[in-house]
Amino acid sequence: MAGLENLGSSKLQRWQHIIQEAAEQCGRARLPKLLPIRPLTHALNDIPPSALALMPWEEEREQTLRDVLRLRKEEISPGGASPRDTQSVDAQFTKPAITVVLFIGPEGGLMAEEIKLAQRYGVQAVTLGTRILRAETAALTAIANVMYELGG
Repeated sequence: MAGLENLGSSKLQRWQHIIQEAAEQCGRARLPKLLPIRPLTHALNDIPPSALALMPWEEEREQTLRDVLRLRKEEISPGGASPRDTQSVDAQFTKPAITVVLFIGPEGGLMAEEIKLAQRYGVQAVTLGTRILRAETAALTAIANVMYELGG
């Protein structure tokens, strides 16, 4: 996202405040981490080894965010039981956590070269559906889907 590296601290503070308020509103104990805006190559180098790294891309037609999340959930917890299923409270809280890293592109979309670079680092391009979304809307849509599918 060229030019965003120099984004004012007021914008970052506003985003952090939104995260804080939203977490308080929904009773979330752990805040999502807002990482600094930096060049794509720097962010790609910082992907944790076991993380599921995803990049919504409007030109992806095959791989949906939902399908990728459900597959990872099945790999981690064979049988795919969800918190909505009847199981013991202990089983619900001892499931391994899944770290998800989302790369949201700028207004105007990501270039094919950026997608190819990200894929070399293990990032999976996914579709959020047929509509083209604003960056802010894409971020919220992706996060909401991750929380729904993984029970977070």
